[in-house]
Amino acid sequence: MKKALIYTLLAAAGLTAAAETVTTWQGGDSISGINANNGTWTIGVNFNVNAFEKMVDKSNQPGWGIFGDHSETGNPLFAYTGTGTSDASLGGVRHEYTNTTVVTLGWGNNWFSLLDTGVNRGLQLGVAANIADAKNLGIEGNSHVYRADMKEQLGDGWTIEEGAGLSEAEPMDAIATLEDICVARLDIVHSYGSNNNITNVGEYDGEFAQETFTTFYLTVTGNLNGVETTIRYMGQFNDVSTLQTEADDFLSGSGPFDVDNVTSITNINTGLIDSMYFADKALTAVERDNYANPNPEPPTPPAPSIPEPATATMSLLALAGLAARRRRQK
Repeated sequence: MKKALIYTLLAAAGLTAAAETVTTWQGGDSISGINANNGTWTIGVNFNVNAFEKMVDKSNQPGWGIFGDHSETGNPLFAYTGTGTSDASLGGVRHEYTNTTVVTLGWGNNWFSLLDTGVNRGLQLGVAANIADAKNLGIEGNSHVYRADMKEQLGDGWTIEEGAGLSEAEPMDAIATLEDICVARLDIVHSYGSNNNITNVGEYDGEFAQETFTTFYLTVTGNLNGVETTIRYMGQFNDVSTLQTEADDFLSGSGPFDVDNVTSITNINTGLIDSMYFADKALTAVERDNYANPNPEPPTPPAPSIPEPATATMSLLALAGLAARRRRQK
């Protein structure tokens, strides 16, 4: 009764959180019939560890420099399609669009190295405008591919804040040092917030008003020098373009890849992905962990308790005494 009253009061006060709707991939190359009208969502992926290990193998590194062939070094993972808005930072205006963004992972060369963007050659994760661009991680980058500035996590939590032993911007080459990979997991969360303070819902005032962020969380566990080791990376991009003129003209930067309301997931790489889900909410780290294993093993039922010999003897004596009293009463 008290619990029901508490829930009633919370609902009346508008304090109950809406439950997320989770759609689990059932095979095939797409997920349809999904939406995220509130502008926040999560996509979770568990990779096939054997295929993932081959993909990140250093023997797959291409030649570097101007003559390096990067035409097949990117691995398109999946594409998500939906509507969104993008804000041009160089005098343009925010506009709505319907777009498809392809998530890609592979060995890439320096991204616009002449501009000193900090994304160095190596194992990279990012997004592309189409499958062809997702396969080609470029000689020096192009306007149709955005490589996320992934930061290795040095502490226990998740952060893109560098320094103080928290995180460090690095290509993800350390993953290639792992052997016998047993976990390879990617979570992508779309939410509102600022660069160093990601929130699940709501909008920021002022500088970050209506600005949205797409955040990558990559977790890989394997054997390193005989010790089980987990390496984690976090990176993000927002809906503000580095350069944008007209909607169909030259685009550069992350803005064109932002999708607020995902309506379908297509081109799922069934050779690399074992399981996948979509949630119409920006899930917390704990919630993402709960969905990471789509088929958890049921808990082992407790073994039946066996009384100790002394306890069993006392029980028998008590039963015997009770029977004797009943006979006397008769």
